[in-house]
Amino acid sequence: MIVFWGAFFCGQIIPFLFDFFRAMRKSYSCTKGQVAIQDIVFCFLSFKIFFDICYLTNNGHLRWYIFISFILSAVIYFLSISNYVIKFWSFIFKILSGIFFPIRKFLSFISKKLKQFISSIKSALLLKFGSVFKKIRHNHTKSE
Repeated sequence: MIVFWGAFFCGQIIPFLFDFFRAMRKSYSCTKGQVAIQDIVFCFLSFKIFFDICYLTNNGHLRWYIFISFILSAVIYFLSISNYVIKFWSFIFKILSGIFFPIRKFLSFISKKLKQFISSIKSALLLKFGSVFKKIRHNHTKSE
């Protein structure tokens, strides 16, 4: 029974993790590369969780009833609370976006102003010392 319930518990954790990634993809637009990395991370975590549960409950032996329990649990999860979990994760991502968007906008503003400032200093220096730099460059090319 411990092995069965361990696999059943695992069948609840992995779909919960899957819903996290589904909600993340709904909330943020991801490139193909980001989606590929997310898929690799999800597969790695899923296998790690599944085989850790099998190792902890059944010394790493795989039996048919482990898969039955896991599949039964995942089906129950997807039919019962999956939609609510996706809404929960979407709400969390919306809150995080609300917190981090103004910070990102502020940092972008600061970065833009800093680039303008550096550009104006560079222009002023070139106006003031441009002829000196040309003479140095001219003398350097003659000496070679």
